[in-house]
Amino acid sequence: MTAPSVLVEQHGSVRWLILNRPEHRNAMNDDMIGLLSSHARDAEQDSATSVIVVAGEGKSFSAGGDFRHFLAMDESEGILPFLERVSECFARIEASTKPWIAAIQGHAVAGGLELALVCDAVIAAHGTLIGDAHLNNRLLPGAGSSVRLERAIGKANARWMHLSGELQQAEEFTAIGWIRDVVPINELRSRAQRLALRLAAHDQAAQQNMKRLLLSLEDRRASEGLRRELEAFGDNWVEHDVPSALRAFLSTRTTQNSRKLTMTETREATTGRYVGRTVLITGAAQGLGLAMAERFAFEGASLAIGDLSEDAITDAARHIHESYGVDVTATRMDVTDSTHVTDWVAASRDRHGTIDVLINNAGIIRDNRIENISDEDWAAVVDVSLTGAFLCSRAVFPHMRNQRYGRIISFSSMSWRGNFGQVNYVAAKAGVVGLTRGLALEGARYGITANAIAPGLISTPMLESMNAEARTLLVGKVPMKRAGDPSNIAEGAAFLASEAASYITGVVLDIDGGISIGSSLR
Repeated sequence: MTAPSVLVEQHGSVRWLILNRPEHRNAMNDDMIGLLSSHARDAEQDSATSVIVVAGEGKSFSAGGDFRHFLAMDESEGILPFLERVSECFARIEASTKPWIAAIQGHAVAGGLELALVCDAVIAAHGTLIGDAHLNNRLLPGAGSSVRLERAIGKANARWMHLSGELQQAEEFTAIGWIRDVVPINELRSRAQRLALRLAAHDQAAQQNMKRLLLSLEDRRASEGLRRELEAFGDNWVEHDVPSALRAFLSTRTTQNSRKLTMTETREATTGRYVGRTVLITGAAQGLGLAMAERFAFEGASLAIGDLSEDAITDAARHIHESYGVDVTATRMDVTDSTHVTDWVAASRDRHGTIDVLINNAGIIRDNRIENISDEDWAAVVDVSLTGAFLCSRAVFPHMRNQRYGRIISFSSMSWRGNFGQVNYVAAKAGVVGLTRGLALEGARYGITANAIAPGLISTPMLESMNAEARTLLVGKVPMKRAGDPSNIAEGAAFLASEAASYITGVVLDIDGGISIGSSLR
């Protein structure tokens, strides 16, 4: 039996409505909108419910409308009746006399943003990406963002989001005041529930009167603006052949063809900076490597990912392709083996046509005091982290030099400056910094940048495996008093690989919550 596209949970006086199409990043279709509208009406009428929270199942809040559904509707009743139902649903939520809270994570894009905008409060997980993004696919807003976004974040900010199509971090909206708080992903729902209970503590009748008053003071031009938005969407849909652009987008995301897109096709078919780019990532089966692979896949990159575990890297590739539709190849490889590395790079070049970005992520830890570190433990750590980065960089460098373009990102650590009980790890990660600076000097004249990322305490399986007391002690030494999220690292890598970072080379980017300002964690 297929699960409903909107789940309902009741926690005391708080009703949770959870978008439930995680395999499609909770993209909206008629079924989801119908259920959301129905559940919104039920929650409004339920005297036992004081506050409603809307959230998304899986990794994303909502990536907006389901393009396949758009095309299907266009061929039946037309696209505008569907958008009218979306607008009516969102208007119902906005006009509710009960408070609504949006708990967002992953992506809140286009329709996902528009749903958040009709809520009274928004709380987000660290690393959440938010954007209008309609224009990237020839679309105009159709569910209220042209009216409501300016009201939430101001005219200049709204205009930029509409016209640029850029995705921005949730943290950028806290200073503006639209997002109330940004929290670790594993705390999102508990914090949203606490926020909801604070609102539910008030007298319900008085609170409903307060909402009626606030709604009555809203700009009366809003309804006219929403009507005009729908008309403009329909006109643009026909005049600029939007269905063709959406079909091209969907074709790009589902094809396994490795040919490179032309610049015209790229502009028409995708929202991503990395369509037409090939990204190689070592140690990509889990943790930070997998998070970075997903981040680049989200923006359309072709991927060649490697890991020592064949089963794990194959599963990762399958997951990425099913989630993002990009071309991804998985290889069981040992970064300490020169032949493995050379063969992997050559095969990736043959398959994808170019090698644009290399991320040297593979690394291991075998910590101990110096007198207890064996020859094998020393060699293993240095070989994987430093020699592996050298071998991979050496293998891609001629390709990048010939194409006069390349990005090499290698992983150091907050420990590279020195840390107790880690002399092998410190030596390897300090060596990565030296390698990076040397590569930066050699590559600069060829359009190749080389930079390093030094992560701090990040919520990975390695950190979670520590006993709770030790983990709490370590996190307590971070100035921000929390561990980072893998998405924080993935965003750093996506930036360093982008055109925005084209004049940055030879640097170490600390992503550590401020711990590098102080001294050793131990």
